[in-house]
Amino acid sequence: MVALSDSREHSRNVARVAQIKEYQKAFDLYYSDTGHYPMFGSGATATMCLGDYLDNACWANGTGNLERTAIPTAITPHYLGMIPAGEDIMFGQGGGTEYEGMIYIHQNYGKAYTIRYFMEGNDKDCLLDKTTATNTGDDTLCTLVVES
Repeated sequence: MVALSDSREHSRNVARVAQIKEYQKAFDLYYSDTGHYPMFGSGATATMCLGDYLDNACWANGTGNLERTAIPTAITPHYLGMIPAGEDIMFGQGGGTEYEGMIYIHQNYGKAYTIRYFMEGNDKDCLLDKTTATNTGDDTLCTLVVES
């Protein structure tokens, strides 16, 4: 049973990274056309959920950030066919705060962005370049930073 559980965990981790790669492609195409990555508002930095969540919120305890129309408006359907459903798995359990889904942070007025996501289990490889990993509760927090 443990092997099956580990296999499912690995499959979900790989699927999560594949989804992030699709977002990265869409963001790169958007950048090529507009000269900046998708932004919310006019601020230097803003945080948004990546994904379509049933409760329209994600991250810290499942309520830390709201879904914004900025990402879907910017990249669908021209760069990405549709926004994938957000995960309802709570990550980081045992570490105080629990986290749901993935977040996108535009920085430097759209000249850079960060994606934060989790891999199930401690000490996992984040499977993407330019990514740092930190154990958070029972899982691995991955932080991907992309600059133009």
